[in-house]
Parts: sequence; C-alpha cells; structure tokens
Amino acid sequence: MPSLTRRLSAEALGTFGFVFVGAAVVVVNGGFPNSGIGLIGIALAHAIALSVMITAEASTCQVRLNFTNFDALGTISKVTGPAQFNEALFDEIGRYIAREPSNLFREDLPDDYRRQLQHKIQQEQMRRKWEQKLAVQQQEELERLKREKSAADEAGGGFFGKVRELFRKI
Repeated sequence: MPSLTRRLSAEALGTFGFVFVGAAVVVVNGGFPNSGIGLIGIALAHAIALSVMITAEASTCQVRLNFTNFDALGTISKVTGPAQFNEALFDEIGRYIAREPSNLFREDLPDDYRRQLQHKIQQEQMRRKWEQKLAVQQQEELERLKREKSAADEAGGGFFGKVRELFRKI
C-alpha cells in the first residue's frame, strides 16, 4: 500500500496546480482586463495543471489511465485489464505521481518476442561492425593508392611527370 507521505504529496501537487495556478490566472484576468487572458487563458491554465483520468470501457473490458502534464506537456496513457487494477497498480501510480522510480509504463514482453528483438539487435550490431571494418579498409586502400600515385608522380612515371620530362628536353 502506498505510504501516507506519497499520497499526501500527490494530493498536494494536484491541489497546488489547480488552486494556485488557476486562481492566479483568474485574479490576473480580473485585475487587468486588457491582459488578453480571457476564458480560454483561464481554461488553459487549469488544463496545464496535473491531472489523472481513469476511464473504464465496458465494450472492451479495459481500464484506461491518462496522465496529463507529468513528465512534459501532453498526455501519457496506460491501458490495463480489470484484473490488473489492484493495489500494486495504485502503488505504481503513486510512485509515478511522486516522481519516484516506477514501472508503471514498463510493458512485459513475451519471451519469444524478446528473443526476436535481441536477435535483430545482434544482427544490427554485427552489420555495423562489418560496415566499420569495411570503411577502415577502404580508407586504408585510398591512402595507399594516393601514396603510390604521389610516388609515381615524383619519380616521373605519371602523366605529369612525362610532360615535365618532355618540356625539360625542349
């Protein structure tokens, strides 16, 4: 069961968001009528506050948890079945709201799917390793060819070396 401190902290955060932020916008709008805040600004101030919405869907027998503006602006959802809606889930929700380490959005994967993902990752790592090896070999080959070309040019074996020799004779 979540500790009393965790539950009180979550309640205090939500109350602070709705009461103080929302009330502050209402006061500013009333004190400064030309501020341009209006009803939309007041509604947005309340929407930006933290919120948790729990919805039960009878048609799919699922429970949807929506968390708004906890980690960033926006909504994060978790869908769970009624059987998983227990004290452990409430404890994870309390940890998430109190910003403690939580496994609330961690999904369990079947072992065969986990093995498939691991195999794909290993293949990708092997492919990257070979690509890096080939890139190093290509770079070494390019440097070797440049050295051979410059040595041949200096020795007069290249095209420009032959043209220089021709002009020296003239």
